[in-house]
Amino acid sequence: MLIAAKSHVAAADVSRCFRDRLARKVYCALVFGHPSWEATQWDDRIMENGRRFKQRISGGGKAAQTDVVVGARGVLRVGQHAGREASLLWLFPHTGRRHQLRLHCSHHQHAIVGDATYAEDKLMYRMFLHAAALELPLERSDPLRVADPLQPHGWSHVFESGGSIHLPDGWRSEDLLGASSAVLGETVDGPKWAVAEAAEAAEGLTKVDGMRLMTDKEAKAFTTKAFTMEESKGLGEESSKAAGAQDQILFTFGKAAEHAQAEAEAEVEAVAEEEAPAEATAEEGRFSFHSMLTPGAVLAKAGLSGTTAAMLKPGVLVAKAGVTAP
Repeated sequence: MLIAAKSHVAAADVSRCFRDRLARKVYCALVFGHPSWEATQWDDRIMENGRRFKQRISGGGKAAQTDVVVGARGVLRVGQHAGREASLLWLFPHTGRRHQLRLHCSHHQHAIVGDATYAEDKLMYRMFLHAAALELPLERSDPLRVADPLQPHGWSHVFESGGSIHLPDGWRSEDLLGASSAVLGETVDGPKWAVAEAAEAAEGLTKVDGMRLMTDKEAKAFTTKAFTMEESKGLGEESSKAAGAQDQILFTFGKAAEHAQAEAEAEVEAVAEEEAPAEATAEEGRFSFHSMLTPGAVLAKAGLSGTTAAMLKPGVLVAKAGVTAP
């Protein structure tokens, strides 16, 4: 979910809400394990982890605060994670540190499903962290309140809740969870939804410049195979093939996403490392060039005598000689 201001006045109003920490941000995360609490607050401080892209928990870091409420406890129902305990959490960050929610969840032993960096989960085709809702108390207009529900209903294609999903105060089920499968008049099929999402992810991955992780043909072959196998589920041997095809897809997209993230991190680090010494290198080049010129060579090229040259500043002398530093 993104907020885009259409005027300078609106932008100032929105910025004020975030600057003064008046914005109410609601995130949803699918995490591993079942918390022993119903609600808590995490205030672990965060700082860079040596690598500019990654962060770590440290007492010397910047303040970071996240309120957490358990929405539901249940199990995962997709791929190699099927049957593993998981929970749906509502997260309310009061600060906006980089990777704050991912790092807080991981630090408290409930890492986010699909987070390759902090959970080292390379089996899922995406990370299940979602900006679910935002409320801004604007001064120049009515409060702005928007939501983007979890689809299908409560992420039921990957998560089987052990009961009804608890909602944050002030929000309705249709705002945060979307229409239920009963309302839609259909049965949510977890594997097929997962394969469909993976297919959508494949389309994006095949179009990343310079990173042809999968060709369009390969992506279509994977998804077609999965759908064909899923239709045969329940026919003995074909059922295991279906599961195998699905796992193969999830693993492929998980590896592709991991590779893309690693490439992005490497690029950020490379830029940071190159920017700092660039000016120093150029300066060293100029000094190195001038050091190769003997005083006599410069005087001769400038057509000057030693007495005249003594009255000139070094820079003027070099310029008159027509010598250009690299």
